[in-house]
Amino acid sequence: MSLYGKEVGIPSNQVLLLEYLMRHPEGVRREEIIQRRFRQSRDPESALRQNIRRLRARLEGLVPLHEFIQTIDGGYRWNTLHEYRMFKHSRDVSTDLLLD
Repeated sequence: MSLYGKEVGIPSNQVLLLEYLMRHPEGVRREEIIQRRFRQSRDPESALRQNIRRLRARLEGLVPLHEFIQTIDGGYRWNTLHEYRMFKHSRDVSTDLLLD
């Protein structure tokens, strides 16, 4: 992921979660994320919290003190008005997303 010329690598196992949040800026309930990504986990709630925590830590390097992933009542939402680009497999595949 790139923002203002800074890049941060996101592990492939967290890319789907990040993209899902980005594509639903209005927010996503925890239960929905668990059903889509973590239902096979031994402790789905813990797996989700751990992945959110790791994503937040990686994204903090782009803009310190900016909360990219917000906790909302019952879930999470992507919080940015910045233009950003997603790269897959270290190459741009024109997955540009602009959020208003």
